[in-house]
Amino acid sequence: MNRYFVDKKNIQKENIVIARGEDVHHLARVLRVLPGEELYVSDGDGAAYIAVVERIAGEEIILKIKQALKRVLRQDLPIVISLACAMPKNVRFEEIIDKCTQLGINEIIPITTHRSLIKKDIYDRKRERYERVMISAAKQSGVLFLPKLESPLEFSGLLKQLANYDLCLLPNLLNKPLSIRSAA
Repeated sequence: MNRYFVDKKNIQKENIVIARGEDVHHLARVLRVLPGEELYVSDGDGAAYIAVVERIAGEEIILKIKQALKRVLRQDLPIVISLACAMPKNVRFEEIIDKCTQLGINEIIPITTHRSLIKKDIYDRKRERYERVMISAAKQSGVLFLPKLESPLEFSGLLKQLANYDLCLLPNLLNKPLSIRSAA
């Protein structure tokens, strides 16, 4: 069954509207879905639905909710993982976003350093692209949650936020290795 992510604002009591141009194109022109076909739809924040294509109307597809699946809350997950990483150049950051989304990471925090090639202004221009990468990875892996993609922070800004986390691990190549189990 095909999986799609929609904004919460497009989910009403009985209907779901798929209005993102690329999703509409993919469903209507590539997959050629017809009225009556079922889709799996999620809002990226724990709500999931089985919905039936009701009609394809130009630039949007109207779905009728057949079944609302049990909502999962982020805080109910057994473990919540945030990843803060320095932004490598070009495609590598997209690969990090892709793999982290597939693994179910809760939050991705890009870090800017004095050696970072991608600065905040470049990140802001590419943010939409990064969000498309997340949605694509989530469709592929079947996760219910899209990670929160935070705004870039300097390393010093990240250090100020460490008190918000139960456990913080910082890999380094200088000292004797310590396993995660022994660090926890």
